[in-house]
Amino acid sequence: MRVRKGLARRVRRGPTLLLPEVPQRLLETVRLFAPEARQEEGVVVAGSALLEGPFEVTSRLARLAELPEGWAVAYVGEGPDGLVAGLARRLGGLWFQNGRPVAYRDDEDQTVTVYLPRRPDPERLTSLVENTTYTATPDTDLYSGGLVSLLVQKVHEHHVTCDLHSADAHRLGHTALAIAREFGGVALDGDGYRITAPEDLKPVPRQRGRASEH
Repeated sequence: MRVRKGLARRVRRGPTLLLPEVPQRLLETVRLFAPEARQEEGVVVAGSALLEGPFEVTSRLARLAELPEGWAVAYVGEGPDGLVAGLARRLGGLWFQNGRPVAYRDDEDQTVTVYLPRRPDPERLTSLVENTTYTATPDTDLYSGGLVSLLVQKVHEHHVTCDLHSADAHRLGHTALAIAREFGGVALDGDGYRITAPEDLKPVPRQRGRASEH
């Protein structure tokens, strides 16, 4: 199989998603990032982002694009880095860009954002967060002192954000989802993917495949 040098350059430049096999739930997963995502002739269109592939990782493509060993397929993205970064975390893959792997963010130091239709009642919100102290300013509400800290601020005419921070990923996810349910909001992880369970904040272990020999 002949590999176009243009493809190798694109894969090397990235952002590129490397996977051990073609995923069965790619579009379903992308829709957690962009609910309107659709598939069009080998390209996933996700709002302002695109994901093209799969491309078979042959030994020649791996050599020309300087890819690490052990990956079977590649997808090339355009647009926000969060699309590829989130897929790598959720599908057990690798985010590759500019000739080198990109490290995951620190799983012990995460932030989740809950988008809410209005500023939440402090008493109700405090009841959802253990051992927290509430401090108000004209533009923000700060909840601190517990294992999860929160900053609530109005960032748009039609919604406010609640940014949650914690070193405990499971507690962070549980608290974010509780707030989203209580106040009619949507919880997104640091890559911009909707979370539906606390486990969504833990990356799937990488499981490398094997590149084709041709």
